[in-house]
Amino acid sequence: MGCCSSAFRQSRRCSIQPGRWSTPAATGCRRGRDRRRAALGLRFLGSSAPKILPSGSARVSHRGLDTQRLLQIAGAIGLLILGKYLDRWFTRKPKLISYIGHVSAFTLRTDPPKPVYTHAIVVINAGRLHATNVRIGHAVLPENYQVIPTSASHRLEGTAGGPAEIILDRMVPGEQVTISYLYWPPLLWNNVNSYTKSDEGFAKIVNVLPTRQFSRWTMWALRALVFAGAVSICYWIYELIRSVIVR
Repeated sequence: MGCCSSAFRQSRRCSIQPGRWSTPAATGCRRGRDRRRAALGLRFLGSSAPKILPSGSARVSHRGLDTQRLLQIAGAIGLLILGKYLDRWFTRKPKLISYIGHVSAFTLRTDPPKPVYTHAIVVINAGRLHATNVRIGHAVLPENYQVIPTSASHRLEGTAGGPAEIILDRMVPGEQVTISYLYWPPLLWNNVNSYTKSDEGFAKIVNVLPTRQFSRWTMWALRALVFAGAVSICYWIYELIRSVIVR
């Protein structure tokens, strides 16, 4: 308080001197008084005075921080997904695929006419490693069946007319085996086959529909369009998230 009272007395002394406001000494006294008042105001405020930062700079730093975190999270998720698909692509393992090749019905021109049913299943090893002991299970195995190609090494476990397995000893990558069946009512095609598996795991059962085969250049053009569309969607999602963060 001593320094504050002395400063106040000095400013009071300068203000009560008459007739000297136009002199250089009076001007200097007035300037000194203004500086002392400013110093006194800052001293009283001290560290409790709030520090006001430019709102624009704070907003930019906040936006940059959130955007950076968002990009890190999105990058980590993208790497996980990419790693999963790369692992599937480069890992050497068998990949069995099985589907129904055809289902047909005939009527034999006998007296009386007699219906005959037939269907076929296809088993493919689409992996990068051979599959061992490929088992095609049957709830009911018809007596008339044919493994194509006939050179495929196989054996039968069970009896025809009941539950049985046709076992292929080994299927190399890219190999395809077709098994055709011929039977009579009341047996139907969906009551014949039950499963397809190997020592490495179960086969993937797919539904196959006839489709038009396009040329190679058409397929490459379609892939390029799909890639461009995927990149555009990712960019739009990024801009949408960025606009939400800025708000």
